[in-house]
Amino acid sequence: MINLYFEMRLYARDHGGILPTSPDGPLAALQKLYPEYTHSGKELAGLTGDIDRVVAILKQGGTLGTNSSWVYNEGLKLTDPLELALFWEREAGVFPSGKRSPKAGHAVMLLSGTVTNVPLADWAKFINQQESLRRKSVNPKRG
Repeated sequence: MINLYFEMRLYARDHGGILPTSPDGPLAALQKLYPEYTHSGKELAGLTGDIDRVVAILKQGGTLGTNSSWVYNEGLKLTDPLELALFWEREAGVFPSGKRSPKAGHAVMLLSGTVTNVPLADWAKFINQQESLRRKSVNPKRG
């Protein structure tokens, strides 16, 4: 997760502080990181995504689709509130390390660079807080 975070920050540095966006949606936006920022493409698979399939698709010029397990909060800038979630693992029950546990919630990367795991019991509250933060943000356009 941390590698993808830093690759996204490098992208933003080169694009006026704006993280990847695409009219084709969040996964197409993430795909803009390949190959310049994420050279292998492995980071784009997510924690539970199919790494081999993602790398093959990227090398062939295809689109990520559901092969990536990331949920990317498209439309953020580096100047947005740091407690906004940048991306998270689609599947619950996976720690940020990729280790599975039924006690784990969702692995989340915040814009601050903090990696956290939001327990399933708190997930709905977390999503509501995120939506509220996005509405209050200076940059109201969100993916």
